[in-house]
Amino acid sequence: MVFLWKNAREKDKANAEIYPMKIPLSEFELHVKPEPLERGLSIFERGQVESIRNLGKGAVEAVVHDGGAVWHPQLTIQNDVALDAQCTCGEAPDSICRHGAALIFALQSGDFPEGITTRTGKPPKEKAPAKGRGRPKLEEDAPKAKKAPAPKKAKPPKTPADILAIVPHDELKAFVLTESQQHKDFAIRLKAHFGDLMPATSPADIKKRIQEMVKAAITVKGKTKKLNDAQLTERANEWLKEGERFAENQEYLLAFATAENLYAEAKELLRVTNFVEDPLILIANKAKQLMLKLAEYPLPEPVRAEIFKAAHASWEKHYHTIFPHILLASKICQAGTEFEGIEKMLSTVLRNYNEAHIEHHWAMIRRVKGEEAAKAFRQKHQDTAYFIHSDYEAALAKGDFDAAIKAAQKGQARFNIYPQDKILWAELLDGIYEAKGDNEARIRLALEAYRNNVATSKVSLRNIAQLAGKERWEMERTRLADPIAVKQSPDPAVFTYLFGIDEDWAGMMEYLKRYKLPRILLLGQMLIKKDPDNYASLLQTQLEEALKSKSRLTEWDLKDVAVTIAKCIGKEKTIAFFKELATRVTYSMTLEAFIKNIDRHMAYYDFSIWI
Repeated sequence: MVFLWKNAREKDKANAEIYPMKIPLSEFELHVKPEPLERGLSIFERGQVESIRNLGKGAVEAVVHDGGAVWHPQLTIQNDVALDAQCTCGEAPDSICRHGAALIFALQSGDFPEGITTRTGKPPKEKAPAKGRGRPKLEEDAPKAKKAPAPKKAKPPKTPADILAIVPHDELKAFVLTESQQHKDFAIRLKAHFGDLMPATSPADIKKRIQEMVKAAITVKGKTKKLNDAQLTERANEWLKEGERFAENQEYLLAFATAENLYAEAKELLRVTNFVEDPLILIANKAKQLMLKLAEYPLPEPVRAEIFKAAHASWEKHYHTIFPHILLASKICQAGTEFEGIEKMLSTVLRNYNEAHIEHHWAMIRRVKGEEAAKAFRQKHQDTAYFIHSDYEAALAKGDFDAAIKAAQKGQARFNIYPQDKILWAELLDGIYEAKGDNEARIRLALEAYRNNVATSKVSLRNIAQLAGKERWEMERTRLADPIAVKQSPDPAVFTYLFGIDEDWAGMMEYLKRYKLPRILLLGQMLIKKDPDNYASLLQTQLEEALKSKSRLTEWDLKDVAVTIAKCIGKEKTIAFFKELATRVTYSMTLEAFIKNIDRHMAYYDFSIWI
């Protein structure tokens, strides 16, 4: 069929309809998705492009070996531009697949000159051309003189960083702008990441931007708020660096505003219970350290006045809490009204039994009033945890174990309301006994810690089991795990921990047989990984006995049992067990109702991560 085109524009329009793509081979890497591009390069480098054949009218076909099969990618090329791509793999009908990419790499490498050859370099045998006909060409242009093989081109970019390195700046900006206009989420993320990078001009400007940064990191679905803590941490760290730069450039008010607002926003977010605490606590602590670091600079009077103003404002609003503003003020205050005002604020924490900042108070008195006043302050507050701990450390450093034990026991007797206090003094006592080599005292301390539920990795039966001897260890382990001996239900953490020390899973199984079904589910979580088959068998036996004895199990109780069994042996086997159980326990309406909805009950769990 012969086409007669009235003009070039009409021809281009027709070609566009026939050939949907138009990709210059010199930069085809930018038009192919990263995965097929990388896999195509690997196919070519492994020598799996066997041969290339000219099909005429600019079309070429290759034989490509990949994944144990043979594929035949085809390209239509004119003037070094790919107009169409097809492949028998069918994976990328509207673009270039990995086999097509391997074909282009082969053409560009120079290993396949003139478009017709084999991988060995030997051209296929051909009959003598008829008169007026020559070797088929890739393009229907006039024949050109043969050129030397083109030098091998550089490998295409493999990572986004490689691509960004070669993309012109203006084109990259245009691409980002287009994406932000088409995708709302991308536009929000773009603003959250880069909207506050413009130079700050005032503390109010910094406050506004930090609040916007925090707001952008929170998404609300219904009544539930979710925090993108990774995004917030990244941006907060950039603000912290900016605050350090402000301080180095003597822009102290901007540095103070940065630290103050980061600390305030992190503390405010900590009030929301469904947010992850660790990153927020870390941000708050870093902001606090940035603020306290300002005391190392020669702050001008306007900056000092602003710090004291903020300290007074925070104390008046939260008189029982010491904010970083007050601690910074304690480091830079001078004798007179400044000192008196800050000392009043720091004294508040002692009246409210909060000793967290007594060290700052003591240091301020020593710096402003001198050593005599500091000694008087310590004498007055010698029974505080900070100074008792100081006495302990001083005695331990001198090797005076009796004095160290006396100090630790004093702290243990005085500060035993909160678990963290109990743990602190127990660990200090264990450190003394270890230094003395008193193993019996360490054993008694560890047993007492388990009774009081304050055992830690330092005060631990795991560390001293070998010191107690096998016979005593077995006795103590049995007594601590047995609810009859301790006259209470065993703590699941203690129970599994005690048997986990010796990896005595059979012993744990024997203890579990004493309890009812809900307690077995609670205590046996370690066995899901350690001995899943036997644990599943135990649950199945106990469940059948509970149903036959007409225990008051609800449908949700059965769901808990089914989920736990499925974590051990898989979903399909669990469903089969329940259906088979229904043939033996025929009078349980609860079991019958559960089996009708068992697929719905089990649909929300991914059991592949357990078994």
